[in-house]
Amino acid sequence: MNTKSEKIQIGVSSCLLGTKCNFNGTDLLSNFVKELQNNNHVTLVPFCPEDSVFGTPRPNLRIVGGDGFSVLDKTAVVINENGQDVTKEQIDGAHQFVSKLLASNIKYAILMDGSPSCGSNVLLKEEHWPAGGFKRGIGVTAALLKKSGITVFSSFDELTISNFLNSILKDFQSKVGLKDLKDFPKFKALFE
Repeated sequence: MNTKSEKIQIGVSSCLLGTKCNFNGTDLLSNFVKELQNNNHVTLVPFCPEDSVFGTPRPNLRIVGGDGFSVLDKTAVVINENGQDVTKEQIDGAHQFVSKLLASNIKYAILMDGSPSCGSNVLLKEEHWPAGGFKRGIGVTAALLKKSGITVFSSFDELTISNFLNSILKDFQSKVGLKDLKDFPKFKALFE
């Protein structure tokens, strides 16, 4: 007896689909995520928690003193590159995304890693402005999604996502040559 589903809805960081909502007004298009959007078995529900509260463009953000879980526990803050504390707004944007997914009974999300909102495994280091190295950690939105029972995937975890979808969907075919976050050169050292 096959219990695989016909379709699945997945929340996704809007920037991954080509929406120009990155802090500097660019997108972070993921060819892998874009291909998922074109799959008849997958419906992607896009949202940008930062754009929803700050607009685009906006000053770059960092979590200082921990990660997204720490922000939710009020032991860390989110500041922008001008030194302003924007923790409340960051949490508001996270709640908007979570509410959108829960209202549609969506149990999965693919997020842009490295973001102070959507990072699911890595964040930008707080001491590097406007860009720089990475550290292990989770963003505010990713943390709130996880606390709300939503499974979070990094957009860089292509192999893991593909294998997961193959395991739960009828007629979904995993591609060959996919890799995961830890296999990308810019992140590899964080996982050794």
